[in-house]
Amino acid sequence: MIKYETKIFAQCLNDLVKTLLECTTLQKLSEETIRVIREHLFYDVIVLYLFNQEEKLQLRANHGINITEEIEHPELLDTSFILENLSERKMFIFQDWPNKKEYNQFFPGTTEFQSLAIIPLFYKNYILGFLCIGYRKKQKFTHEEMILFENIGIFFGERIGNLVHQTNYQRRVDELNEVIKRVRHDFANDIQSIALALELIQSTELDEDQEKYVRILNNSKDSTINRIKELKKLKKKHEDEVTIGFGLYKKE
Repeated sequence: MIKYETKIFAQCLNDLVKTLLECTTLQKLSEETIRVIREHLFYDVIVLYLFNQEEKLQLRANHGINITEEIEHPELLDTSFILENLSERKMFIFQDWPNKKEYNQFFPGTTEFQSLAIIPLFYKNYILGFLCIGYRKKQKFTHEEMILFENIGIFFGERIGNLVHQTNYQRRVDELNEVIKRVRHDFANDIQSIALALELIQSTELDEDQEKYVRILNNSKDSTINRIKELKKLKKKHEDEVTIGFGLYKKE
């Protein structure tokens, strides 16, 4: 018979996977992770820290500590210690956490807790942050708990990475659309001015050399108009929603 503890852990992981797949922002992803773990399990502290673009650890969501504002570490805090000591693809268990000064300086608000599991979150070769789970008093984590933590770390790290990739991709697509729109608009205005000037020139008498230059300009004008049409097609293509490219599409 499956142990009660195992059933609870399985349900927690199952609900976490379903919930996080629906999250579309990093902050929502962070908050929902804490909420689901808190609803299913009974830990005194659950804290999520993620690196920001300046490579500083920031508290993104928590249960059990009295920190409400986003935290940024001082500029002189050396993150190389984390990379050297907490960058392996495994969790770290501490039973005397307050005495681990070299570690707990990176995780504000946790020093009142004795037993702490630190789960590194990876995406490919990037360490994205840490999920900390623990108790106020010394207490051992069971084998089932450690399996749960490992699975949460794997799934959550992948989900963060994929979400950030998706967000960055959309941002670049939006930027590309804006550039294409601006360039196409500017080109169209310039070509319109050139075409008008050519019409005025052709209304006058031209010698053979001048007619040759006008033909060259007309060819360049026609070529540029074709390029503008290509830009218009490219803009329309990038405005369309990106699809998976195979399988049967089912409308909502």
